[in-house]
Amino acid sequence: MKRTRNPDEKIERILAAARKILADGGYMTRFSLSEVAAEAKVSKGGLLHHFPSKEALLRGLSENLIDLFEDRLAIEMEKEAEGVPGRFARAYIATAFSDEYGSSQISPILLAFNRYSADGDPVESRFRAFQARLENDGLDATTANVVRMAVDGMLYTEMIDAEPIDLEVRGRMIQKLIDMTQRSSE
Repeated sequence: MKRTRNPDEKIERILAAARKILADGGYMTRFSLSEVAAEAKVSKGGLLHHFPSKEALLRGLSENLIDLFEDRLAIEMEKEAEGVPGRFARAYIATAFSDEYGSSQISPILLAFNRYSADGDPVESRFRAFQARLENDGLDATTANVVRMAVDGMLYTEMIDAEPIDLEVRGRMIQKLIDMTQRSSE
């Protein structure tokens, strides 16, 4: 194998390989450190140097995906002026349902993380921060919580491949959530 001198490049290859395996449904069959190392074209020892366990890899992957989610969230927030009520909620909805960071990319990773992780606190604290931002977004608390629960519920339904929502209905539901965030605080 070719040596990689840049550890950040190796870490990104490992994370990309893990994302690929999980996005292809491999969390039930192919998600092992050996499979991830082979997919990333690194030795298992090289992988273990950066991620000493499956849980450490899933934690790193989860945190990396949430970082990417937050990057996209910032881009979405730039579309509206600061201080506009519901600005964060609309950016959250747009990011959650984007093709780039929607459930097909994130959900298998978070599902695997929850399955294998004994301590999800670092990831959970990031989600608590999202909740706090929703509640302090100029919307009433009920609307903020309805938006979050609806987004989470839709993503969870897609994640577990439960009875799928018709794409047209799904689009109308997303628009309804956005409409809810455009009303002033009650």
